[in-house]
Amino acid sequence: MSNELIRKRDEHGVRIAGAYSKKYCKDNEELGDMPDLSAILGVAIEQLNVRKAGRIPDYADNPQGIESFVSATQMYFEYITEANRQNDEKLIPDIEGWCLFIGVTKQTVLNYAKRNNTWKELIDYIKESILSAKKQLAFRFKIPPVVYLNDVANNHGYLNTNEFKITTSSDSGINAPTQTAAEIAAKHRTALELPEMEKPVL
Repeated sequence: MSNELIRKRDEHGVRIAGAYSKKYCKDNEELGDMPDLSAILGVAIEQLNVRKAGRIPDYADNPQGIESFVSATQMYFEYITEANRQNDEKLIPDIEGWCLFIGVTKQTVLNYAKRNNTWKELIDYIKESILSAKKQLAFRFKIPPVVYLNDVANNHGYLNTNEFKITTSSDSGINAPTQTAAEIAAKHRTALELPEMEKPVL
């Protein structure tokens, strides 16, 4: 099997469009040099060298941090756009590749989103941009539906289920009482003081 058939990412670790549409044989033992794996590991090694030197990417919770975060993300999207103009093999943005490119983990991105509404809105927008690109490719069957569904469930919070949840009124607070027992009793005291009605003869 040629390297071109098994390659899923380019030299910067960005996913190649159509990588999952190839057919593989179980009895094929020739794996080649796995350039897509080398690309991912190359980016990881570069980031580990940066971290080892004490320069862990840190996007501070201030306007400068947001600007750096946006700039790093723009470089990721620009790299993919430029590579797709020049290369026959097309690249696809994804959450893991984005995190690897900007030098943080998915958990760190989740933590950034909890900082405040500005960070949350920014990260949600970036994720929506990545999802939009993948969704367009899935509509054109350039990503297998099962891969797309698995990805949006794991990375974008979508649920592929018929499950529904029943909530009680106490959970929702819709029918919570607004009067005390004493207030209710006082309201109906006159009715309680009425003589008991005679039972009808049947």
